[in-house]
Amino acid sequence: ISFPAGGKLEAAAETAGFLRNKLTLTLPTFEEMAISSEQSLTVMTPFLDKHGVLHIIDLFSRCDDDIEKNLILRFLDVDSEHKQYQRAYHRYSRDLADLGVNVFNFCLDRESSSLKETFHAKIISCDDAMAYIGSANMNQHSFSGSMEMGVLVRDSKAKTLGKLLRIIRKLSNNVN
Repeated sequence: ISFPAGGKLEAAAETAGFLRNKLTLTLPTFEEMAISSEQSLTVMTPFLDKHGVLHIIDLFSRCDDDIEKNLILRFLDVDSEHKQYQRAYHRYSRDLADLGVNVFNFCLDRESSSLKETFHAKIISCDDAMAYIGSANMNQHSFSGSMEMGVLVRDSKAKTLGKLLRIIRKLSNNVN
């Protein structure tokens, strides 16, 4: 869980004891996943801004060099209306490449609709052994203005999710 820093909700949750051994904080969990990864770290986020890209770079920089690093985004197409998303990615794409991050654009044309097939899920997967699934986007509002919640799954559930992420990567355009 994460709360807007210094907000009323954070204070009320602290008073009620929620922040003492009952809930895990989101960003430290992401950081621990990155540090503990031994094979792979995958980040999938539907929303992105400059602050989010910097957090993503920080996460991947915590991984050992030989770790497979994957970032699944959407709307990186030139004709997309999501310009802030594109600007944030393109501004830091070289930094991601320098870290060896494989970047995938999951935004597929559909024969039966003018709507793109894409995603709204927010996932971080570590070694197919642990995964975060929740509401945390990689943008400033999510880090500083919103309460975010998610769950950590482990073992067989994380492995199943890892298989799904590999399918998504296969269907996506690799933009490296």
